[in-house]
Amino acid sequence: MIKFTELLKEIFYIHEDVYNFKIFIEVSERTFNQLNCNSILKEGKWISAKFKDYIYRADPADPAQNQKRHITIAHEKHKRARNKQVSWNDTGKRHDNLSFNKNFIGFEKAKKIARKVLKLPDNVILEQILNTKCLLLENRDPIHKIYLKEK
Repeated sequence: MIKFTELLKEIFYIHEDVYNFKIFIEVSERTFNQLNCNSILKEGKWISAKFKDYIYRADPADPAQNQKRHITIAHEKHKRARNKQVSWNDTGKRHDNLSFNKNFIGFEKAKKIARKVLKLPDNVILEQILNTKCLLLENRDPIHKIYLKEK
């Protein structure tokens, strides 16, 4: 029996138009559920969040483009307006630095959605832009102890 990786190497060696090549794998419902395929199939698609008018899109990591798994959150009407969205990597860092909406309405709800979808614990700090020179790190201390870190 040939290993799956060896089969892929042969296919890609023989098949010239690799980018238009598709592989379909049929699995039982039990295997599908064990592999958590349902959540994988949802990645890259806009999904309604539990909060009214909030939608999110979770995208997988892409090592070829040096991208981590990340989430983008928007209000329904701003699905196509990148400058009206917020996004974080699964490390808590901002994903789209140039289009992160620093005036996003409902920021706390967006952070709750991000934590839940990315399975981040409460102690992971989610970055937020204040202005072009400062970065505000989320802080659970009283309001008089907000720390600014120069970029």
